[in-house]
Amino acid sequence: MMNRWKRFLARLPLWLAIVVISIYALFPAYWAFTTSFKTENEMFKRATLFPEQPTLKNYEYVLRGGTFLMALRNSAFVAGSTAVLSLLVGSFAAYALGRLRFRGRTALLYLVLSMTMFPAISILSGLYTIVREFNVFGTPFALIVTYPVFTLPFTVWVLTSFFKGLPAEIEQAAIVDGAGAA
Repeated sequence: MMNRWKRFLARLPLWLAIVVISIYALFPAYWAFTTSFKTENEMFKRATLFPEQPTLKNYEYVLRGGTFLMALRNSAFVAGSTAVLSLLVGSFAAYALGRLRFRGRTALLYLVLSMTMFPAISILSGLYTIVREFNVFGTPFALIVTYPVFTLPFTVWVLTSFFKGLPAEIEQAAIVDGAGAA
């Protein structure tokens, strides 16, 4: 019985730390959720943990006009298109970096990774020129054309590790089955 208490007391600080960190991490989401049920006056009056007079008027206001749902649809379209484009383009580069052996491969991989460290503002003028040249300024396609600039380096880095981890037997079986034959 004494060993159980010693083990419990030894683990107590860890569990207390987990509880404190969880509260710290989840509290902003809780605050946003409960604030969505408060009236405008209640939001600016004083801070309370629970809404005094819960209301759904904020949700009604957001969903009534249709602009929120249209913005949500546009965001899903842009995010989905960007993800597909990044995966399509990035998978070719990642396959070459992960499976093929050539001189400078490691240096090239680190160069790709270093691209994620550039601040976005440093390439803004170039992106603006590209968007103007493609004549897509002010459309969702402007975002679809420019977002891969920021997502591709990370996509290539992650997929390179994926392709390195694939067993070579899969590739060999594909070759035996006729893949790559013209």
